[in-house]
Amino acid sequence: MKIVEGWSPNENVDIPREDQAKRRLSEWFERYNADVYWEKEDNSEGRDIFETSGATKPDLLVTHPNLGILVCEVKAGTDGSQVYRGAAQIVQYWWDYECDKTSYFIDSDQVKPNVFLLATGNSPLGRLYNDANTKDRLKTEEDMSEGRAKWAVRNNERPQTEHTSSETTTGIIWQMAKQRISQKDDHEQSAGIGSLYSSILDDPNIKSLYPTIDENAGTESKISEFDPLTKYNPSINYKYGSDIDWVVLEKTHKES
Repeated sequence: MKIVEGWSPNENVDIPREDQAKRRLSEWFERYNADVYWEKEDNSEGRDIFETSGATKPDLLVTHPNLGILVCEVKAGTDGSQVYRGAAQIVQYWWDYECDKTSYFIDSDQVKPNVFLLATGNSPLGRLYNDANTKDRLKTEEDMSEGRAKWAVRNNERPQTEHTSSETTTGIIWQMAKQRISQKDDHEQSAGIGSLYSSILDDPNIKSLYPTIDENAGTESKISEFDPLTKYNPSINYKYGSDIDWVVLEKTHKES
């Protein structure tokens, strides 16, 4: 996989794009002591499922020993409009939970989600969208203006680097959530909300992973092709109340 272009589903198999993204993320989470549940019994993976008391369900429920329970709405990440839709969906799932309209269950036992996350097949690359050349450009702390953005990085509210469109989408999710809370007097928030990224964003050598252009030859002098699932950890950037946190899942792998 070329890091700039991003993840692409296999069009030669009879598995929906979104299910391919869910498989990719499930295998990634499972490397880091997480158990993953899908939303439907007829899923192509034959995986365990979770239940809800509501009519609609997000795509994945993940239980992790350190972070608790994560609820994910997953998109392939190849179509920007679907990512936008996913942002609206995860806010609605989160708000239904906040308003006690939806409960979550594993094996008939009720569980309480800690964080609701938007995720895509590109999350292991530290972003939500394909095409880091134009659609979701990489920036670093050096690209940030002085003030709040740099302060957030230094205080572990944000990763060391971010992609522009992903950062904006996560910010919109937070604004939509804030607006919902403001419309309900004395609401006590139950769960955080944000996006699933990757510890690749904290790699000090992240820029070296991207191809550079040899201006004289007019060709790419380096092409980065690798599997981020084997090198980088699932990481979340979420907001709970007025607090923003950047959390990398523990590096302890499951024993084989």
